[in-house]
Amino acid sequence: MVRECGGVTHRATHARAFALGRMRDPALVKPGHGWYIELDPWRKEETLKIMGLDPGSKRVGVAVSDALGLIASSLTTLIHRRDEDLVAEIGDLARQLGVERIVVGLPIRMDGSLGPEALQAQALAESLEAALGLPVVTWDERFSTQAVERVLIEADLSRKKRKTVRDKVAAAYILQGYLDAHGSSE
Repeated sequence: MVRECGGVTHRATHARAFALGRMRDPALVKPGHGWYIELDPWRKEETLKIMGLDPGSKRVGVAVSDALGLIASSLTTLIHRRDEDLVAEIGDLARQLGVERIVVGLPIRMDGSLGPEALQAQALAESLEAALGLPVVTWDERFSTQAVERVLIEADLSRKKRKTVRDKVAAAYILQGYLDAHGSSE
């Protein structure tokens, strides 16, 4: 199945789509017919929206992918009060966005062991899978918050502004790592 990209498009998106095998060679496209992205009907991941979560003890960052699974975008930060309320809130967001998979960041220690934060993240993943009926996977998120913090400092954001965006940007960082690792292999 082939769909024409509508409107103004970005060359980097086309280059990445072509590199991942999701776009036909521009040299083969008829003149005047624009760029085409091929969507294989047998590959469910082509239209799969994925939600990424950066769970913490007080806040949970939320990000979502585009329908092609190429780009992760930060969405919001949820306040973590009670586990049941958090699962319900994430479920509402997942239904509104049409999410078909959830990626939960798993803070594994440097020695490979799971600390209390990782066990809480696993419990959240299990609760989400049971409550929502969606596939939930965990993804190693070592140093994601620190990497995002460095980027935000380099962007010259104040401490107050960094605190408000840190978790949702970290969720996008985690989700982008997952998308990059699984984008063309599934």
